[in-house]
Amino acid sequence: MLVAMFSFLIDGRELLDAILRFTPLSADDKERLMGTFVSVGRATLKGTVIIGIVQGGLAGLSFWVAGIEGALFWSVLMAVLSIVPGIGCALVWVPAVVFLALNGQTVAAVGVGLWCALVVGTIDNVLRPILVGKDTEMPDLLVMLTTLGGLALFGAAGLLLGPIIGALYVTVWRIWGSAMDEASVAAQA
Repeated sequence: MLVAMFSFLIDGRELLDAILRFTPLSADDKERLMGTFVSVGRATLKGTVIIGIVQGGLAGLSFWVAGIEGALFWSVLMAVLSIVPGIGCALVWVPAVVFLALNGQTVAAVGVGLWCALVVGTIDNVLRPILVGKDTEMPDLLVMLTTLGGLALFGAAGLLLGPIIGALYVTVWRIWGSAMDEASVAAQA
């Protein structure tokens, strides 16, 4: 993945120009596709960062309330790990719950476990469609389906690739619809 990213950063513009040269689209339609690609990529990355900060902050808050030392450190670690789908923050808070339970702090263990499982673990499902869908002008359901489909097909990179592919599909669909409308009007004239 790092080699691919390096290659795209170095030669990405030439590769993109070569790909677009062979598409049967007008310059305006190519620009529309590129605008969608950039917009969705930016929205997805921004959404991922914001969700990480929120998840790390909420989980860190529960650590602080439970009296776990280094709550700020653990909060930052969970914010970074939140990028890993499904288990990111849990890589930190589950062992913390076990640690609290083994030290006889049952109330704190239950509180941290419930808070992190019910609030921190599900906030991603609430925020992602709002943050990504708003900027990409995609319906919430499509954002969720493309994110899950991207995860299933591409793994963690699917968090970014899934919504981008979905948005590009919607854009091509709209371009096709416009072309069909123009052809219909021309046929009637």
